[in-house]
Amino acid sequence: MPRAPGRVSLHESVKVSSMNAKEVRALQDEEIKIELTRLRAKVYELRSETVTEKIKDTSQFGKLKKDIARLLTERRSRSLAAVKK
Repeated sequence: MPRAPGRVSLHESVKVSSMNAKEVRALQDEEIKIELTRLRAKVYELRSETVTEKIKDTSQFGKLKKDIARLLTERRSRSLAAVKK
């Protein structure tokens, strides 16, 4: 079944390994938005799993939150740079 534009399935694979700043800067604005949606969905998914079952690797929460922070920081710096121009 086709999804509405901008909607991301919870079942799409999300890499849990941390992204570095160089990778984040290489993303386009739309890609940052999509990645934020995916990572937030993954955090929600992990939070739900902790309620229903035992999570083996709890460090995933910190990794995901740091990736989200990197993406938000880059998005904010781009918006500030656009205002200065």
